[in-house]
Amino acid sequence: RALASGPAWQSFRARYGDWTAVGNEATASPHRASGRGIALPGFAHDKGAVDRATRGFIAANPELFGAGPSLELVRAENIDQRWYVSYRQRIAGLPVLFADWEFRVGDNGNLFGFGADAQNPAAAAPKGPALAPAAARLAARAGLAFDPARDRVEGGTELAYLPVPAESGVTLRLVTTARVIT
Repeated sequence: RALASGPAWQSFRARYGDWTAVGNEATASPHRASGRGIALPGFAHDKGAVDRATRGFIAANPELFGAGPSLELVRAENIDQRWYVSYRQRIAGLPVLFADWEFRVGDNGNLFGFGADAQNPAAAAPKGPALAPAAARLAARAGLAFDPARDRVEGGTELAYLPVPAESGVTLRLVTTARVIT
């Protein structure tokens, strides 16, 4: 409700029409939004043009997405006459876990849905990870039926920000990521 009644969403609806959204309370951003198609300037039927047009829409709406978020393109692909454009947010060069941004664009160049769990870069307080890589790999398999002859752990050296709920929204913690393959 806070998102729907807030000035940012009301301004968005005044510009683009009767869109609906489900808000993310922690980030105060639209987790999922849909409505009547919005023509994306610069749209063309290729990955690069779709990416540029979508980024243009993001830049034109800083009240919803923040000013100049750092986004890494994950995919821009056309499936059944719809473009699926996905980004991963980055802060200070590091990925933000669970800060995935999704946009749906029709073959006609109209945006008809999006979701962005936008994280605030000011919430990031970079400091070294609490675990050494070997300890992170060991912790990743704790509590699992891990068979060293069959299973393996990768990573433990990559850093990322993890959004953690806090009293005043979300804080970002620096974490080490590791992956268990069984």
